[in-house]
Amino acid sequence: MGGTKVGTWVSMDDCSISYTVCQDEVEFEIGGQSGFDLFTTEAGLAKLVAKATDALRELRELRAQEEQ
Repeated sequence: MGGTKVGTWVSMDDCSISYTVCQDEVEFEIGGQSGFDLFTTEAGLAKLVAKATDALRELRELRAQEEQ
């Protein structure tokens, strides 16, 4: 079966992030109109929050080790 795969690479710093709850999905607008939109379900958002929390903790631990 044929198909199309799309890869996206995004670099994010201290930029604007807004969201809109649309029935059973959430739309995030990251970086304003020149940025990108992310649509997610509740399950996808829960997974994203968990992974982002893990990544933030690991990044902070690495930075703390580098400062010693």
